[in-house]
Amino acid sequence: MPQKIEGFTRVRIGAVGLCGSDLHWLSEGGIGDVRIEHPIIPGHEQGGVALDGPFAGRVVAIDPALPCR
Repeated sequence: MPQKIEGFTRVRIGAVGLCGSDLHWLSEGGIGDVRIEHPIIPGHEQGGVALDGPFAGRVVAIDPALPCR
């Protein structure tokens, strides 16, 4: 299990979805003039149960919209 970090909530992921943008990245290598220049991880929309923090025990949906570093 991931280590608990102050100010963050751990979530037990139950489902992951691919959005339309993910499908364009995978099938066409980009969206319009924007091309993939670095590896990406599709499936950033997630849902599950919060394990701790202010939403502990509740079903939550996640769209972090933050790139991996």
